[in-house]
Parts: sequence; C-alpha cells; structure tokens
Amino acid sequence: MASDDLKNVQKIGFILIPRFALMSYASAVEPLRAANLLAGRDIYALSAHVVEGNVGMTSSGIPVPATPLPGRGAGFHTVFVCAGGTPVDWNVPAVLACLRQLARDGVRIGGISGGPYLMAAAGLLEDRDFTIHWEHAPALVEAFPRLAPRQARYVLD
Repeated sequence: MASDDLKNVQKIGFILIPRFALMSYASAVEPLRAANLLAGRDIYALSAHVVEGNVGMTSSGIPVPATPLPGRGAGFHTVFVCAGGTPVDWNVPAVLACLRQLARDGVRIGGISGGPYLMAAAGLLEDRDFTIHWEHAPALVEAFPRLAPRQARYVLD
C-alpha cells in the first residue's frame, strides 16, 4: 500500500472489557469491514485491545483476538470502549489511564453498551452530551450523580 493510501485510512481501535457483548462489538465492527469490502480498499484499519493477554472474552465465552492496550502516539483516529456485564467489575485502572492518554492525544473516544461508564470513570464525560445502554444507566447515575445520560440510541458530541 502506498503511503498516500495509508494517510487516507482511519485507524479505529476497540478496547474490549472482559465479558463484553459480542452483538454490540459486531454491530460496530461489521459495517466498517463491509465498507472496506465495498470500497475495494482499506478505508478503516481495525484493531482490538485488552488489558492483558491476547484475547478479549465475550459474555458468551467466544474469544476475540486482541493486542495490549494502545500506548501514547499509537495514531488512532477513534477508539471505542466496549463493555458489558456489571459496572462494578469495570474498575480497571489501566483502561482509565489509557482513555485519559488517548483523550490528551486528541483521539475521538466512544463508548459501546457500557463503555460510557468507563469514559465517565476516566473523567471524560464532564459537560458532555452522551448516552449509555439503558441497562447501565442507573449504575452510572448512582456512581456519577453530576452526569446525566440521554435516553437515545446514540449521541455524538
């Protein structure tokens, strides 16, 4: 691939929290993969990342190949946090530090399913418009009473 082609590729990462929902992850990844297929070239370079090891485990026990959390200067355009299960299990300092660093680097960050909970825990949702899966909204509001998620399928801010 020529260097001009690489400049036009959006590098998108997915941080997979243990027991994330495969349906949520696939709903985000598959349209991007299909766009690459329809374009006949890479528009999106996708990668999955975990805190430790080389596999993200879904809530249904299906492994997804992954690499360690991205470091400073990884060159991402966008990173999504994909979380499912119980918010009490999501206090992962390495993920919170990674999200803060990505934000300082100017990377767009999004949350899928329970992902916004981790974004809130990292301090990234103050004065932001956002939503979270309805199942996780009460826990987010209880843990972060100054934040008010919107009831919507998605929110861009």
